[in-house]
Amino acid sequence: MGQEGRAPAAQDGVKPARLLVVDDEPSILAAVRRLLRGEYEVITHADPHQALALLASGEPIDGVVCDLTMPRLNGRELYEQAVAVRPGIEERFVFVSGGTFSETLRAFAAAQAHRLVAKPFDLDRLREQIRRVAGR
Repeated sequence: MGQEGRAPAAQDGVKPARLLVVDDEPSILAAVRRLLRGEYEVITHADPHQALALLASGEPIDGVVCDLTMPRLNGRELYEQAVAVRPGIEERFVFVSGGTFSETLRAFAAAQAHRLVAKPFDLDRLREQIRRVAGR
């Protein structure tokens, strides 16, 4: 089940960017939600299938922070399926990972290195990547 962080107040009539954070580790989701909730409206999902359903619904999402190594549906698979159901979302993804890649994921991570943030992540780098994809 997804959880929404309390949205920060709109500044100058502009609503905060909405982020979808997908990670199978609840502690990572809680930490990211806590760290970013003052800047963004943060929606979290530990189940990548539920995150995909949210993306497919057309719900407004400005950026996606997605773990690469998750069971059942890894970050590459989620990304590919999200692009299939929501063209244009591909530029809104930031990937995070602690490593342990299969050969396929290793190749994908190398291709996405410009938007990959290693765990444990540097908060400034994560914020920089989110600002880049969320357009804020």
